Amino acid sequence: MTSVFGIDYQNFINKLYASIGPVSIVLIIMAAALIGGFGVSRICKLLKIPYVTGYIILGIILGPSLFAIVPTYMLTGINDANALINGETVKVSFAGLSFIGDLCMGFIAYSIGKFFKFEKLKKAGGKTLIVTILTSICVGLVVGGLTYIIYGLIFNEPYNLAPAFIIGTVAIAISPTATSTIIRQYKAKGNYVERLFLIILCANVIAILAFTIIIGVVASGESVDASIGEILLSASIPFIHTVILVGVGILCGFILSLLNNYRRTNDSRIILVIGFIVILVCLCSICKISPLLPCMAFGIFYFNFAKSESLFLQLDGFLPPILCLFFVVSGAKLDFSYFSHASVLIIALVFCLARTGTRILSVRGFGGIADFSRTDKKYLPLSTMTITSVAVGLLNMATLVVSGMSEATLEMIDYCYAIVLTASVVLEIVGPVMCKIALIKTNSVDPATLIPPTNPKKINKEVAK
Repeated sequence: MTSVFGIDYQNFINKLYASIGPVSIVLIIMAAALIGGFGVSRICKLLKIPYVTGYIILGIILGPSLFAIVPTYMLTGINDANALINGETVKVSFAGLSFIGDLCMGFIAYSIGKFFKFEKLKKAGGKTLIVTILTSICVGLVVGGLTYIIYGLIFNEPYNLAPAFIIGTVAIAISPTATSTIIRQYKAKGNYVERLFLIILCANVIAILAFTIIIGVVASGESVDASIGEILLSASIPFIHTVILVGVGILCGFILSLLNNYRRTNDSRIILVIGFIVILVCLCSICKISPLLPCMAFGIFYFNFAKSESLFLQLDGFLPPILCLFFVVSGAKLDFSYFSHASVLIIALVFCLARTGTRILSVRGFGGIADFSRTDKKYLPLSTMTITSVAVGLLNMATLVVSGMSEATLEMIDYCYAIVLTASVVLEIVGPVMCKIALIKTNSVDPATLIPPTNPKKINKEVAK
């Protein structure tokens, strides 16, 4: 990425950063994101829009395409460094800010576990799962089919199904990060919120499992001599890793419920839960899978084993700075050079419109199966527009899986990444506003959060008069 302010400005920033070192760069970026995040949250409050939208816009402003406060290499990983190991020089790479997405997703996935009680899942989970499966199939087929047609027309490759499968599967995903942030901001609760999170859970299970299989097939397809059995084995490995780590998440939930007894202080409890989340995210990174399902399983089973929300409430106070950093970094990834490619803009626009339209029609059409009310049918699609955290996480995973493969495969993944990231930023700006409207219309929002705070000094002056 190159800044719109020109190459001279870009060189000035690069020289400045080269002189201060990577640690200082990380600290500068974090300070700019957090202090800037506070500033845009005040503006968002005046405009009565969710903070998430402001964080995304701030990220775009700080990103490599504008002021370049967040350089490109910090988004994907700091430059490799040489390390001496057993007398040999080995290249060691550093994470930069790329770990923030997975870590934030891990915290969010764990925190929404409190919305899933086994008793309620038994009552409404089955029917809601059926509706979500049918909706997901429709979304994947429509978005994937349109991508197949447009990609074929643009690249004259009508028989290349890989981009269609990848983009169609990503379209099924729903971001729990933005949704939970808005719910926290407006203190929303009730049956609508519980149903919304159940749909998010089911949709992401489908998207992640399908994506891991598809990307495994794409990776194994690189070998001309690969047999059907070898392709299936390669495709099943990420799926098996996901299932195993979901089991590890359940085990972590059980262990934490035993450790978190009345003798533990609040400090010890928060240290324990953060430690378990970081372990799960680390294992997922090693296995090159999304941390969403394992961390969600951790939260759900801990909540049902421990029968307590206290630890979730305590973690809520830890999340705001992490969420701010996540959305700022997400916005910074938008490359303005994408806008010069008509094909990227066309497919991204089709992605946004087709995904939203299909979800609206599908929920209205299939909602009767799960006895969705008229209000649910109308507003649930508006609450499920955002995809950034899961979509970007899946494509980052795909980039790791196909690294070292043919130039054509790498270009195809980069092209899909450009489309999905462009669409994600658009949906991340519009989606939170729509989600806020839906929460208000369904009476899920705490009315006190919509009333401007009263200035105590002003009250004292009026009383004195």
